[in-house]
Amino acid sequence: MVQPLISICIPAYNRADLIEETINSALSQTYTNIEVIVNDNCSTDNTWSLLEKISRADSRVKIFSNDENLGAVKNWKKAMEKATGEYALILWSDDLIKPDFIEKTFGSFEKDVAFVMTGIEEFTSEGVYYTNTFEGFSKTKVEDYYNEILFQNKKRFPVSPSCALFRTDELRNSISEIIPNSDHIDFNKTGAGPDVLTFLINSASYPFIKIINEPLARFRSHGSSITVMAQQANGLKLHYDWAKFHFVKTYKKSLLPNLKAITWLRYFKLGKIHRNILKEMQAVNANFLFIFKLFLS
Repeated sequence: MVQPLISICIPAYNRADLIEETINSALSQTYTNIEVIVNDNCSTDNTWSLLEKISRADSRVKIFSNDENLGAVKNWKKAMEKATGEYALILWSDDLIKPDFIEKTFGSFEKDVAFVMTGIEEFTSEGVYYTNTFEGFSKTKVEDYYNEILFQNKKRFPVSPSCALFRTDELRNSISEIIPNSDHIDFNKTGAGPDVLTFLINSASYPFIKIINEPLARFRSHGSSITVMAQQANGLKLHYDWAKFHFVKTYKKSLLPNLKAITWLRYFKLGKIHRNILKEMQAVNANFLFIFKLFLS
């Protein structure tokens, strides 16, 4: 039986020091019917010349370059436009996947599953400092996933789609650089918010997600990475909460009372930075009993 083509899409910008390792992790997959799409966002270092060298050496690597810098999320979309596979992974140019990532994620897909996610490692040049395999979750109801990612996230589910395999058309259609907000946030600039929306929007049409309890995705932490920025004092929490509000308002209105209660909690906890989101939810009655139940759980 012919294996379906799987696209590994890598948006790139000024990653001459890291991208070769990222591409090599994609090319080293035990699942062989892959294409590696790299879309360069007008890098000012020697990323492009390095990509030319790599693509000449391996025909599976297909490289493209924008005429101008489009910003982060629009570059993700450009990379996804070039994908021709039935399934796709969007891999950040500073992250890595282990050799059996595609084999195990594709092998676990089912018709009623939105996406297949793996455990993760976070690492620096000095080695791995954090591992999460999400034990206790395998084939998971989307309602249980929402209770984690939207409200409490005790399991610390990732926001980066670099750890998950999706159906290509669905991943492509879930990426948006525009999230309505009254805090004047430019989501195209950092990608914080649109990344978690790829998970949420894809899950909205399915009853389950699936998790492989092995750390097959590796997130690199360095000075300019989202991983590091998200760990700052208030970091990018407001970006992510606007994204979650947009998702719930658009796809899962029944969860708005729970979301408003959690947003009130964040409003007082994080220096009232959520005031404008709360204004958007004025007509919603907060379910404060939900918070009480969360504390007891």
